[in-house]
Amino acid sequence: MTRLDANAVARQVEMILGRLTSLATLPQVAAGYLPHLVGGRISAAAMTDIIESDPALTARILSLAAQQGIEFSAAQPSVAEAVAKLPAAAVRDAVLSVKVFQVFEADTDPDARRILPRKQLALFSLATACCARQIAEVLLPEDQRQMAFTAGLLSNVGILALDEVMPKSLEKIISEARDRQESLAAVERRHLGLDHILLGKRLAESWSLPREITVALWLQSTDLESLQPSLPGIMLARIVRLATAIVRHSELGHNGDFDTPPTIAEATAGLSIASPQIEQIRTELPDKLAHRAQALGLEMKNAATVYLDMLADTAARLAGDNTALETRNRQAMTQASQLDFIQAFVRGVGLEMSAVEIAAHLAQCWQQRYQTGTVCVVMQRDPSDPFAEMISLDGSGRSRSILLKIPADGTIVPDSLRKQFGVAELAEASPWIVEQLDFDLAEARIAPLLVGPRAIGAVIFQNRIPIDVHQQAAAVAASAAVAAHVLAGRLAQQRHSDYAEQFADLLGHAKESRSRQEQSQSLSAITDVAAGAAHELNTPLTVISGRAQLLYEVETDDSKRGMLKQIQDRSAEISDIVTDLMHFAKPMPPSPQTATVQSLIEAAAKIAAEKHGVAKLELEAVGIAELGMVFVDPGQVTDAIVRILLNAVESYKGENGPVRVEAGAAGEGRAVLHIRDNGCGMDAETLKKVFQPFFSAKPAGRKRGMGLSHAQRLLAVNDAAIRIASEPDKGTTVTIELPRQ
Repeated sequence: MTRLDANAVARQVEMILGRLTSLATLPQVAAGYLPHLVGGRISAAAMTDIIESDPALTARILSLAAQQGIEFSAAQPSVAEAVAKLPAAAVRDAVLSVKVFQVFEADTDPDARRILPRKQLALFSLATACCARQIAEVLLPEDQRQMAFTAGLLSNVGILALDEVMPKSLEKIISEARDRQESLAAVERRHLGLDHILLGKRLAESWSLPREITVALWLQSTDLESLQPSLPGIMLARIVRLATAIVRHSELGHNGDFDTPPTIAEATAGLSIASPQIEQIRTELPDKLAHRAQALGLEMKNAATVYLDMLADTAARLAGDNTALETRNRQAMTQASQLDFIQAFVRGVGLEMSAVEIAAHLAQCWQQRYQTGTVCVVMQRDPSDPFAEMISLDGSGRSRSILLKIPADGTIVPDSLRKQFGVAELAEASPWIVEQLDFDLAEARIAPLLVGPRAIGAVIFQNRIPIDVHQQAAAVAASAAVAAHVLAGRLAQQRHSDYAEQFADLLGHAKESRSRQEQSQSLSAITDVAAGAAHELNTPLTVISGRAQLLYEVETDDSKRGMLKQIQDRSAEISDIVTDLMHFAKPMPPSPQTATVQSLIEAAAKIAAEKHGVAKLELEAVGIAELGMVFVDPGQVTDAIVRILLNAVESYKGENGPVRVEAGAAGEGRAVLHIRDNGCGMDAETLKKVFQPFFSAKPAGRKRGMGLSHAQRLLAVNDAAIRIASEPDKGTTVTIELPRQ
């Protein structure tokens, strides 16, 4: 499979899974919870025991709690508190919305004949959850242990989702994994372009599951030892990794992996847990799993028959409630149709919505406001992307997603509409789109979504009102402009997320490539990604900021002015990050000239004091004048020294020094100086990562972690060198060697 084909397959899978709102549960589980949903009252305790032991129900309830803004009293969300705080009707409807994976009993049981029976996967997930809880009882405080259980339970949601939407393809992939004795993820990446682990992470994001669980699902199989220990969710990821290894060695259920599992010692890396404790966990695990499995009903006989009987009774009792709910939904849609388009669109865009979700929301608002037939929103993630995504909404409210191949000589929006906004007949403006559709778009028109001169996509709609294209363009120009800028901003954010995943992927493969010039290869890859990210974001950021400023100056509504001011402020923050990335990835070629080391130190000390917000640094220079002249780019080397001085000053808690700069032993053709502080210092692990971009030993959110890595980059392009020695609580010494010619 070529890289382009793999990318297309991966995106098709993502689009399919993007419509998945929940997983399916087993009929044994459904037969267990249905009796608790009838009779007018719901037993919260009984429902909690069932929900928190089933991946599909757990994910659905936690997602619902996030959607309804439930505030949890504990440090971390739990299923028990979500069930207690959600309205009983909401819990009932959420549980009933979860589909049931139908299996049959006795000799006709098709699930038992599958390579990976759904029941075995359920047992594996439950065993991982029980094991993770046992490990957490050794390592975590009481209020964090249930989160470990939940993370273990949801560790295989990606497999469950694939089994939901493409069971036959998954069956073939599992068969190949068995025949080749490989991990399931490795075979998935070959056939789908991505694996169930990444899909699980994206589903968790889509369903707004707790952030720690999302990170744990994502990082459970990566090289955790290469990541910061303070990263939220890293401890959960390590616990889930160890729990998975123990369950695989204990052969409790199956998760589709047929490779040799990691040893318990390997899986224990980074965790302070002794071998006797692990052995006790392994000994107790089968009994704990059996207790949970029995409570969940996994061993129930004639489950399908019991479930169908319960379902018939429950459906009759809930018919009245469902009718009332449908009536309220129709009333809500009627009221929503009265709202102004821009107000409805902006208010409906949530912070966690993806670009595809925003596009679907745009299609809905467009259809309601302009009384059109089918509405399609087409968007191109990147100007060089050979594909475009189309999200369509027909007159009945049914939506679907399509991946369009853009012809080599074609564009979504013709040049005439890019130069000046307008509405045109689709068949004339972009006939290649019509050719790739399998449904009728008679009398369709196209309105571009423009951000400056760039078209990020278009709105295609069936015209139902007799109005010429010029009048129609005037009527929808403002709506299309607002929608385009919102959609462009979200696409830029998603590109940031994609680059972050690329960073994580590089870290995950670093362990295998350490023996093949790991450090130079990783730096080259990171600078390429950083340069790409900066280049891609710079132009849309400039346009977004400029358009927001123009709209702010003419806007009179205080609420809208506030939103526009927010756009300007956030654009400025991202612009700073982009500038830092660009300077790191591709620093300007140096313009070397002769300069004294003393002049470089004096200039750097003055700039560092200004940046630190003090009149003068507590700086002591010894023997610097004797170092004489060096041959470097004064601006770049001064910038590097500024970053080093700031790092030294910030190593003191609440103080500004002192910092000592002194001449070192002269090398051949080199001037050597040492910059010393007596601050907090660094341990050996921190020292290994000190030149890594974005690494910082400070709390998350304080700095971007580019100081020393950027300093190293600037010195390197000037044929200079930097070394660091440090000990905790004893300070740090930075040694710099500068060329004399």
